[in-house]
Amino acid sequence: MASAQAQVVDLRLREEMTGAPIVGALVRLLRDSTVAAQALTDAQGRAMLRPAGPGEYRIKVNRIGYRPMLGDAVVLAQGQTVRKELSMPSIRVALPAMTVLGKSQCGDQGSSGPLVAVLWEEIRTALAANVITQTNWALPLQVAVFRRDVTLDGATGSERVVASYVVRGPPFGATSPETLATRGFVRQSEGGSIFSAPDAALLLSDSFVNSHCFHAIEGTQAAGLQFEPLRGRRQSDVQGTIWVDRATSELKLLEYSYTGLAAELRDAGLGGRVEFRRLPTGAWIVNYWHIRMPRLDITPADYSRIRAVRPEQRRLIGYIDEGGRATVATTATVALAPATVSGRIFDSTTMDWLAGAVVRANGKPDSAVTDGEGQFALRIDGSGSGTIVVTHAKLGLLADRSSRAVQLVPDDTTRVDFTVPSPARFAREFCGQNNRAGLLGIASGVDGRPSENLDLRVSWKSSTGAPREERTVSGPNGIYVFCELPVGEALTLRVRASAAEQRATTVVVLEQPVRLDGEGFRWLDVRPPPKP
Repeated sequence: MASAQAQVVDLRLREEMTGAPIVGALVRLLRDSTVAAQALTDAQGRAMLRPAGPGEYRIKVNRIGYRPMLGDAVVLAQGQTVRKELSMPSIRVALPAMTVLGKSQCGDQGSSGPLVAVLWEEIRTALAANVITQTNWALPLQVAVFRRDVTLDGATGSERVVASYVVRGPPFGATSPETLATRGFVRQSEGGSIFSAPDAALLLSDSFVNSHCFHAIEGTQAAGLQFEPLRGRRQSDVQGTIWVDRATSELKLLEYSYTGLAAELRDAGLGGRVEFRRLPTGAWIVNYWHIRMPRLDITPADYSRIRAVRPEQRRLIGYIDEGGRATVATTATVALAPATVSGRIFDSTTMDWLAGAVVRANGKPDSAVTDGEGQFALRIDGSGSGTIVVTHAKLGLLADRSSRAVQLVPDDTTRVDFTVPSPARFAREFCGQNNRAGLLGIASGVDGRPSENLDLRVSWKSSTGAPREERTVSGPNGIYVFCELPVGEALTLRVRASAAEQRATTVVVLEQPVRLDGEGFRWLDVRPPPKP
């Protein structure tokens, strides 16, 4: 039935003078000012446009470096296919000279009039082409992910490839524009700071455009569209420049830095770079990217007298660059494309996502580590039945399903999620059913790793003023448990070095106040400061 069929505009685009097909043009169907469908023309100059419903549309064509064209109206009935041939004049667009027009909405920095509008049109065309390449075309990319150490003066130390895989779609994971608008580009989690990078979809989003101001700057052989957040933005954000080649009007790269950071990182030069490449087929890919993050020396707060007498101190000692390089995968490479297992791990002890868990497939050498939002993507060479195992100090102690059977499919993704059991579940396992309140968690030694045989003691005063104390020793994975503790009392948790770490006298390595206010069992990880 016609009513069950989609409507299509089958378009062929040619040069007006030569009749040659135009490759890589961005073609849109517009309904008023709304984009109803868009596509890139292929090697034959062909594009298939599929709007969601029937109606009257205009065809708009954007071609990098050329004047855009607005075609005649096209009327589509339900389920109808309309074939159109368009001839496009090859009228080059020259980037205008920069003219300063006074104050911008970001303050005293200059706006650049017509150049901003022309630059944004060329940039927006390339960014939209990149999104289409990743979604509609799903071009296979061979990605090598690297990690390198950088000194404070910018010298690059060791660089190592930490992952290599074929992907159809975005070469690196990106956070949604809505999340970045509300939570910021740099967020804290139990596993540390999460730094998010801008991508094409973000730069095109209304939330980004409406929360940043833009002005043009001149480079040696390029023109740049500079952006920064509007005044009053409280969340961490990004500022930077999108560079366009003056001779060809092609998008080249994005340079950015983070704003709204903590005081110790405000002038640290944290940010990154994203490079774009236009392929002969008209597709656009990201062929290089990196994020520069801080490497910090952290001195924990001093709790040696119950309360903090010295706050936590953080000192920048270098940088870590994480990024990747991407090339178009060959036919042979795609044939060997791995299976992917992705998912998230939720930590019920903190009611947050679990960072730092190691995910492996039994019998395979590769592994993945969950990020600050508990996400992982493990690429595995092979197919058929497999078992995914998660390793973390909080997992594997109970029957917590920290291993799962999965079906591996080459060049496809299988989803599997994990959950750390709740404190109440741990309490039932270790303390039985009849305990009212207690304390449990993971105790780390002076090396910062979960440690066995640490001496832990909780002390308090009874209702008569008499001193009371409970004592335990950390077990495998550093797990410790206090099963019967009073509710509402001021407790003091002391952690002492293990017998192997003690010298002539017992050493108290952590002293921390605790109170159980009727919430039952509380999970508390303890991390003593390193030895001086």
